[in-house]
Amino acid sequence: MCGIWALFGLSTHTSIHSNSSFTKIHHRGPDAWRIEFDNRVKNSCIGFHRLSIVDCLYGMQPMKLHQYPYLSLLCNGEIYNCHRLREQFDFKYETNCDVECILHLFAAGGVENIVKNLDGVFAFILIDAKEGRVHCGRDPYGVRPLFRLYSEIGVLGVCSEAKADLWHTIKKKPVSCDIGRSDFQGEQSNHTYLLHTAALLTPD
Repeated sequence: MCGIWALFGLSTHTSIHSNSSFTKIHHRGPDAWRIEFDNRVKNSCIGFHRLSIVDCLYGMQPMKLHQYPYLSLLCNGEIYNCHRLREQFDFKYETNCDVECILHLFAAGGVENIVKNLDGVFAFILIDAKEGRVHCGRDPYGVRPLFRLYSEIGVLGVCSEAKADLWHTIKKKPVSCDIGRSDFQGEQSNHTYLLHTAALLTPD
């Protein structure tokens, strides 16, 4: 298990609490951690607590590939068919990490292409800096948890656990991301995030 965590549309008031919020899920990934501000998507902070299982050297997240520099991935999951997908679609993997295939699938056919082809259990946050969108999704079986908060002031929070995000600061309660669904949030001109439609994703 790993811990994924992200905040978008931060203000000075909310950003001062981000570090303490991030540390609340340290137990999900004791091997390593990373937290970073992403200037490509305004007012965002993303973090990862890692439990090393596959590709201990190059599997750190947020994952970014040279082929798709505009994409960033946070994923807690295990993908069973990552090697078959590489052969099937002739993907050029840059790491030995199983979740890398998510970035390739998205670049090839969007978020629907991810769940249509994946065999595994997963919860992910995928940031598309080119389109100014944040995609959040879970597998159809709901094995890996993911919680989302969207506030009236335009702050979007997504995390592996309900206790870790800025619920107390924003005065909102988190909701569990529906299993088998993927939501996307689009960045607005004022750098807040507007919740758009949620499309049901089911395996073949």
